[in-house]
Amino acid sequence: MPDLLQLAARVREHIPLTRYMDFRLQEFAADQLILCAPLAPNINDKGTMFAGSQAALMALAGWCLTTLQAEMQLPDADVLAMQNSLRYQRPVTGELTIVVTSSAESLAHFRQRLARGERGVLEVVAEGLNVDGSVASVYQAQYMARGL
Repeated sequence: MPDLLQLAARVREHIPLTRYMDFRLQEFAADQLILCAPLAPNINDKGTMFAGSQAALMALAGWCLTTLQAEMQLPDADVLAMQNSLRYQRPVTGELTIVVTSSAESLAHFRQRLARGERGVLEVVAEGLNVDGSVASVYQAQYMARGL
C-alpha cells in the first residue's frame, strides 16, 4: 500500500504553493483517491474557497492519483498534466473533499502501456464536494506518465 503521508511530503517539498494549502491525502483505493483541504488557508474575499485554490487542488489530486498508479508499475515515474477542464457549480463554504477516479478501461490501458515501457495516459474525473455532499466543482483531465 502506498504511503500517502510520504507522497504529500514529496509534493510539499517540490511544489511550494502546496505548503500553504493545508491539503491532506485522505484515502487511496484501487481507482480512487480522496484529497481534503480546509477553507481557512484557501479562502477568498467572499468567505468561500478561492477558485484558484480549487483548480490547484484538483490538478494536484489528479497528479497524485496518476503518480500512485504509475509508481505501482514503475520504480521511478515522471507524471505530467496534459490537459484539463474545470467547471464550478457552487461555492465551497467549508472543507473541500475531492474524489478523483479513473475508469477501469483507462486504468487498464494506462497500465498496459507502462508495462510495455511506453508512455501511459490516464484520464481522470474529480468532484469537489462541500461538507453537505453537494458537488461544488467537476474536473476532467489527462495525465501522462513515463519511466525515468
